[in-house]
Amino acid sequence: MFFEDHLSTLQTIEVKPLEDTFSLYDSILVTLPSTTFPPQAHFRLGEIKYKITLDFDGAMASFAAAASATKDRDLALRSNLRLADVLMAKNNFPRGLKHIQDALASTGQEKEQQSLKFKLCQVHFFYGNIDNTVVLLDELLSSLKLGDPYFNDALELKGFIEENYVQGDQIDKDAFQSYVLAERLQRQGKRGEAASFFRSVVDVYPETSIADEAAFRRAQLTLELGEYTRTVELLAAIQDSPLGDLATVMTGEVYDRYLFNSSEAEVWYFKVLEEYPESLLTEPVRYRLREITKRNELN
Repeated sequence: MFFEDHLSTLQTIEVKPLEDTFSLYDSILVTLPSTTFPPQAHFRLGEIKYKITLDFDGAMASFAAAASATKDRDLALRSNLRLADVLMAKNNFPRGLKHIQDALASTGQEKEQQSLKFKLCQVHFFYGNIDNTVVLLDELLSSLKLGDPYFNDALELKGFIEENYVQGDQIDKDAFQSYVLAERLQRQGKRGEAASFFRSVVDVYPETSIADEAAFRRAQLTLELGEYTRTVELLAAIQDSPLGDLATVMTGEVYDRYLFNSSEAEVWYFKVLEEYPESLLTEPVRYRLREITKRNELN
């Protein structure tokens, strides 16, 4: 949940009809009493403006309307969490921190507080306040139960920060901050700039523990940008790293789902089974191989 990329990669030509639709909605909203437009509809409009058209100001207005008009506590919480996401996308982290802190101060519900604290961790992290993030994660983990949906994510994030930042020297910390900056740019929809910063982490800090992660994230962004051959080249550079299983599976997926070369994809999928038998990805890979086999038999 922590690193989930919300923003769409639709082309401008695909977004234009949606923008025209929103202009119509906005003109209708101006003439209607606010009580006649359901808060849930405001939230849905906000989701599309935030995720697809990247109209962050419009999304904020929609989420704020949903939060203020609804009597549904869950919808109000989701709207407030989304407002923090949009503020991060707008690179307004001080306001994002204040927004979540104000929301925390106004609720005594434990589940709501946990969701808001998790979001507060996100805002601090992407703002580069890593030490604050660690403190908040410790507080959050002490209050979460094992079955809580946030528990595994919070625990994994804590381990990620400890391995790549807390336990490292100053060079490791500098590399990690550069990595965080790249992640921040991606949350703002600046994929090209994010890919450049991930590349700089690899180039400037090649011996740090975060370098392989940065290389993998760069490959993911390169794939989103449609540069399939380049993606395969970037993944080849981390085949022998701790992320080797991820890189091998992703290489297979590039051939499978983007280059439509199932025979080459099978080579890489079988490599996962042979070289990384303990990987959590082996079962999905076996399933995909069975799908390819069935499709080939039908043809």
